[in-house]
Amino acid sequence: MPKFIQKVEVTNGNELDLMIHPDGLIPVMTFLRDHTNAQFHNIVDIAGVDVPAKTNRFEVRKAADNVYFTKHLQYRWEMKNIDFQLIYQ
Repeated sequence: MPKFIQKVEVTNGNELDLMIHPDGLIPVMTFLRDHTNAQFHNIVDIAGVDVPAKTNRFEVRKAADNVYFTKHLQYRWEMKNIDFQLIYQ
């Protein structure tokens, strides 16, 4: 799984922000949902950004909550074209 994580940041409020390669979206999301120490079961937000000047012009962000540990996580990935099937999985 680490090969899919491109960047990790801790934002203000101790919120984790992961940049994920699009090929690793499903394995990373599955790990974050199923692993005992993660348990991010609730998707609370989905947002998209279009930056025409970039090669991968679309950035998609999802936010997930862990109710058990009261933690919030954001993960994002960049794409050249929009693939709605990938966004809503």
